[in-house]
Amino acid sequence: MFSNPAIWAGIITFGSCIFPEFREELHLVPLMSINGENDGIFRPLRNAESYYHIMKSSQNRTKVLLNHPVMYLEGLSHVSVLNSHSQRHIKAENDMASSLGKLEGYQMISTLVCAFISRGLSEESSHIILQNAIDSEKRLLPMLNLLYLEGNKRLKRPCDSDRPSSHCPFYPMYPMV
Repeated sequence: MFSNPAIWAGIITFGSCIFPEFREELHLVPLMSINGENDGIFRPLRNAESYYHIMKSSQNRTKVLLNHPVMYLEGLSHVSVLNSHSQRHIKAENDMASSLGKLEGYQMISTLVCAFISRGLSEESSHIILQNAIDSEKRLLPMLNLLYLEGNKRLKRPCDSDRPSSHCPFYPMYPMV
């Protein structure tokens, strides 16, 4: 997908994220992920996981929030912004009810998409992206903390003392011989 990153101006995903096998290349192309908190099809914990990996990939927090924001929008659900034809093909019973009307959802998403596209041209657009990314971050951090506390393998690869790896601290094989 990213074999020629120069052809990509950026990527915007709706109710989705970049798969783990492409995470190493995240810094190559600007990416904005837009997801709703009431989305039952794309689990909210995936948003926290995406946020973790994107933030881990850079030292410059502001640059990451501008070029790779994970937007976790309050009150929005996956199905609430689909057209009626698409809704018939998606299992709407997996979503929680949206607290936003369809028009409000469209307006929220279109504002973010326009701001993301013009973020390098306008200080106002950059501010919109940063403010929404920071608001999303506040909602994602408690979930991220839960994933971290449970030792979720999607945040950090597990260590196996029988097969030492460079990402693990030294730990002797069990049983000691």
